[in-house]
Amino acid sequence: MKIAVIGATGMLGCHIAHAVIDSGHSLVVIHRTSSKLDKLYGLPYTSRIASLEGEAGLVKALAGVDAVIHAAAYYPTVPRSWKADLKLARAQMGLFLSACKQAHAVRPLRVVYVGAAIALQRGVKGAPGTEANSYSTQPREKNNYLQVKWAMDTMALQAAAEGLPMVIGIPTMS
Repeated sequence: MKIAVIGATGMLGCHIAHAVIDSGHSLVVIHRTSSKLDKLYGLPYTSRIASLEGEAGLVKALAGVDAVIHAAAYYPTVPRSWKADLKLARAQMGLFLSACKQAHAVRPLRVVYVGAAIALQRGVKGAPGTEANSYSTQPREKNNYLQVKWAMDTMALQAAAEGLPMVIGIPTMS
């Protein structure tokens, strides 16, 4: 199976890239031209240049892959308001999902989005959240990371409900 990883140079993504190879699959790393690929040293992979800000490039990068894992993390490089981060995250996730739908229309594509436990509402009496504890509306807390991951999770769930073969993986500790 040919598996693409977006975010393969990040904290979780580099482990995902290694797991893809360790499982006997072919690895396609989708990255920006500015990405530092040293975390992937020694891994056999195909490099494809694309950005979460360019739909056409993503569609081209997804050509011929069987699955894509979106592990690109929210990482602000400049301080912004939570509303600005939320707008950017929605735009990038929208382009990613649109590219996946276009690629899936040409050839079956499985999609995994790496979510975050922070986007799960706490359980009763402060118990840890589970997938059953999704926020029914936008969280009140204006933490940028929470807002971004909640929005991206919500968009991923909607895409899955519309028929895109997608799952959300939520690491328990990062």
